[in-house]
Amino acid sequence: MRRIALPWIALALLLVPALGAQGLDTSHLGYADLDALELALGSTPSINLNFDQAAVRSLASLVGEGNPQLTELADGIDFVRARVFDLEEGRSDEVLAAIDETADQLKRKGWAALVSVQGEGERAYVLMRVHDSFVAGLIAAFADHGDAGFVHVMGEIDPAQVMSAVMQNKEAMRQMFTNMKDGAAGVESDPDGDG
Repeated sequence: MRRIALPWIALALLLVPALGAQGLDTSHLGYADLDALELALGSTPSINLNFDQAAVRSLASLVGEGNPQLTELADGIDFVRARVFDLEEGRSDEVLAAIDETADQLKRKGWAALVSVQGEGERAYVLMRVHDSFVAGLIAAFADHGDAGFVHVMGEIDPAQVMSAVMQNKEAMRQMFTNMKDGAAGVESDPDGDG
């Protein structure tokens, strides 16, 4: 299942540096209230990232040199937040139920489920909110036998650019996520998301 969720999670991590972000815009078309999910996942995330448009563009200009597709994709991203939690023993059923409920709520609000994996002890959802011809919001939520979390991307993004970036950069994104998880990237984040 991680092979499904990691490229989406890593996409956000690939696109954003560890710079303080401005506040989360709750009026954005791609916004989704994920507070209940975050509360259910745990108290202290092992990865906690909040990045605004300026931070996304800064990183894209650094890592996207010579890759105009990545730079174009980053230009359409307004905000990225990511949380990964180490699951506490005995909380798996509660966390899986919270992820299922969050996905159901988002679908009722018009989000389309692109990926849905429901295995024993694991979940992965990728949901997208489309407005006109662009992606306003993208959420990847996952839980498996030890980790759970989500990535939430908001912007005005061409869906073809998202898929192209994932397919062209999936190995780099997996490595970036592994480095972040292991602390090898030396990235500090803003745990409160308030800059």
